[in-house]
Amino acid sequence: MKHMVRIQVTPQAGHDIEARPGGPGPVMGRLVERFKPEMVYMSPARREIFMVCDLNASDMAEFMIAGCQLAGQYPEFIPVMEGKEFGAIVGKAMPAAKKLIEG
Repeated sequence: MKHMVRIQVTPQAGHDIEARPGGPGPVMGRLVERFKPEMVYMSPARREIFMVCDLNASDMAEFMIAGCQLAGQYPEFIPVMEGKEFGAIVGKAMPAAKKLIEG
């Protein structure tokens, strides 16, 4: 399933990453190579990264462990879907949800 992964890096973790040989470039390269995001954005206002990746549960656990160690806090995983998929998924989910609520 696709997730937008938001990684906010603490000031101390950011300093530690910047102090590594090559700065943040090598570790970001390994994250991109491993998880092959369809997009990557970085905030110019804070140490924050956004990636959209197709992740299974094992991938999420791996990303969580690595991201937490690098960023000093847990990454946030937000399930996302393309707009063209939304209608079909909600169309299927609404009757099932209604059945749960109304009995």
